[in-house]
Amino acid sequence: MVERGLRTSVVLPVRRGERAAELARALSAADLALPGARLPPVEVRLTRSRLYSGGYAHTGRIDLSRHAEHLGLALLHELGHAVDHLLLGSGGRWGSETPALRAWWRAVRSSAAFARLTSACAPGESAYWPTRRETFARSFSQWAARGAGDRSLLDEVARRAAGAGRQWEPRDFAAIARELDRVLAPLAAVA
Repeated sequence: MVERGLRTSVVLPVRRGERAAELARALSAADLALPGARLPPVEVRLTRSRLYSGGYAHTGRIDLSRHAEHLGLALLHELGHAVDHLLLGSGGRWGSETPALRAWWRAVRSSAAFARLTSACAPGESAYWPTRRETFARSFSQWAARGAGDRSLLDEVARRAAGAGRQWEPRDFAAIARELDRVLAPLAAVA
């Protein structure tokens, strides 16, 4: 039997300790959310940058800052970019920017958190935070944490939902989660 799932695609940078456990829990959450889905090989690296929490490169690498607010949620966020680009996208387009995710985008734009986020954005931030790509990664991370029921991830989502709208309260997220279920279910069935 061939092992499948996101954990077979992702190479984590540490194997022991608290960081390793946090990253492993996040990867398990992604695996539970998308059982059977498989990405091309993705290498995760820890960096010393304090300027960002993470970054996804279409070359197959995720960089995570050692100083990220929550390393596990940062990994899920960057995996969301990889899923958007590599599994949902095609022909150089990101899945979140295609008609297939139009209903998801409508649900996002109808949410209270998205309204708070767009009104809280400083000049220059509105070209980043409320974009489809960034919003997809944030919604994927919350969707995977919710599906896994991981308390550490859910607590961090709740903390961020209480702020300027980077994540959603559970009731506000319900319509978005339904759209992600619809779009991502076929990926989970690939075995």
